[in-house]
Amino acid sequence: MDPLELTRLDLLWALIRVLLGGTFLRRAWIHHGSSWPDGLFVLALTSVGAGLVFGILMRYTAVCAAVLLVFTHAGPLVDHRLVFALVVLGIGFTTLGWRYGLGRWWSGTPLVQRHPWLA
Repeated sequence: MDPLELTRLDLLWALIRVLLGGTFLRRAWIHHGSSWPDGLFVLALTSVGAGLVFGILMRYTAVCAAVLLVFTHAGPLVDHRLVFALVVLGIGFTTLGWRYGLGRWWSGTPLVQRHPWLA
């Protein structure tokens, strides 16, 4: 099997990745607040959402998304945020962004070629 061959499961994960990214972007859009911590929170939500939607910086994005989900929750341990955190970590450590997003293009940019940790 060609490693770049599309499978239904890959397409499902790509769809989940984009939809999760959309939820972060939606949350950033509707979040209100005028303090600088609120501004940083909105920037974090926007960055994570964009990374997921476009499939770039996937490992970094997945870790940041998981941290945001876990640390913004102050209730019981088993919650949808914990499940989402595990899902975005799983997505981030696959090649989904590279295969079905802009990750391949992103990996070829001069910036990423000079700083491979950004891949």
